[in-house]
Amino acid sequence: KASKAGDAYAQLAVAKYNQSISDEEREELYLWSIEKGLSDACYYYAKYLDQKRFVENGMTVNIPPANTKEWQEYMHDELSLYKKGAEFNNGILAGYCQYRLGDMYEDGDFGLLKDQKTAQYWYKKAYANGYEKAKMYIDDSIE
Repeated sequence: KASKAGDAYAQLAVAKYNQSISDEEREELYLWSIEKGLSDACYYYAKYLDQKRFVENGMTVNIPPANTKEWQEYMHDELSLYKKGAEFNNGILAGYCQYRLGDMYEDGDFGLLKDQKTAQYWYKKAYANGYEKAKMYIDDSIE
């Protein structure tokens, strides 16, 4: 009932757990939940797309080599989704999105330039939101 009434969390739950809906319906529900600003929807949709690409590309056979321009283009959706999830800053997975974004800036992944200051910003935000693993990456000497 809540999903049909337009509740974003209910629609996210349907997208994630209802195995009887089509892939098109699932993607529509994920995207709608993202439009409503849910960090958790960004996380789950990124994982859904990753799994879908993995299967569509013959597992790892057709995935471009890491850190090439082709790979950066291939992974663009992941960057975009984690960035939105980090910025929305809500839900139980906001901290993970912030941690992943920090990791991407630290390594210069997905076409981002390496930026330790921005990485630290996101690691600190992730830790403040309860993502304990981020604490290992916080460097207080970088302001």
